[in-house]
Amino acid sequence: MKTATVATAPVRQPEPIPVRPKVQVALEYMHLAYENMSRAAATFSAAALECENAANDILHHHDTMVKGIEATGVDVAQMIEHQFRDYIPEKHRNGDNNTGQDNG
Repeated sequence: MKTATVATAPVRQPEPIPVRPKVQVALEYMHLAYENMSRAAATFSAAALECENAANDILHHHDTMVKGIEATGVDVAQMIEHQFRDYIPEKHRNGDNNTGQDNG
């Protein structure tokens, strides 16, 4: 009786995982942490710059409005106080704002 021979490929053994010193692994993690912190700092820096630009824009608009009002010859402080008086109800101006409701 003949036996069939099956050609089998040699079983490939996995490559051994190289053993790295723990100090090297720790240094790699520290380097990754440094890169992430640098990216975060750059993002925060960009956000801070945007806030600073927005603050400068607000200041510019404020100054432009004040100059425009002063150019008309109106007293700015008096005009603002008049607008507050028109906007804030009488009971709040007198300090009676404990309940926030009308007790009429």
